[in-house]
Formats: sequence, structure tokens, C-alpha cells
Amino acid sequence: MDKLSLFNNIKEKLFFFFALFILFSFNIFHLYIDYDKFKNEEIFKTDATIINIYKKAHHKVIKIKTNNFTCFTSMPLSNLFVKYQDINLYLLTKNISFYDYLKGFYTKNFNLLKYDYRQTNCEG
Repeated sequence: MDKLSLFNNIKEKLFFFFALFILFSFNIFHLYIDYDKFKNEEIFKTDATIINIYKKAHHKVIKIKTNNFTCFTSMPLSNLFVKYQDINLYLLTKNISFYDYLKGFYTKNFNLLKYDYRQTNCEG
């Protein structure tokens, strides 16, 4: 029985890896454009969903997911947000590198508000 081969010759193998490299490069370029829009403003307003809440001694750390990235931020223990709740917040983008943006980062926030679907504004 003959061994099955994905590529018949070296030319097909090189073409395949070149196509993968082009797709990877296009994806990284698209992510960098999103990062550039994010870093364009020092204070970035966004809508997000709370993915997880971690209780610490003096505050809570929340993991949030937006349409473009995932990050961590903190909030006071007195805030009564729950998992999978939609929120609006402002994030500080000052010290976030592209690598941090790709892997997930921690940043400070302010004006953390619960998203109200019935209206276009938010309540705290």
C-alpha cells in the first residue's frame, strides 16, 4: 500500500506555507489596526461583557471582553456587577504594548456603568 502524501512536490509545499504566511500576516495587520485605533486615544470608551470576577482583599478584578480584545481591570468591592453583565467603561491605554494587547492586559478604568438596553444611555 502506498503512503499518502499531502504534497506531491516541494513547490506545492512552499506554496502552501507561503499562503499560510500571507494569511497570518494579514491577520496580524488587522489586529494592529485595531490596536492603533485603541491606542489613538489615551482614554478609550468601550462596551464590554464581564467574563469573570475575582475577589481580592480590597477590590475585585474583573475580566472583560469587548468586540476586539479581552482585558482585566478592577472595581471596588461595593459594586454589584455579576458575570455576563454588559457594561460601559473608560479604559486608560497609556502603557499597553501591542504584545500586551494580543495576549490580554490589565489597565485602570473609570466610570464603570451597567449597560441599559431599554435606553441608549447607561445607569450606574
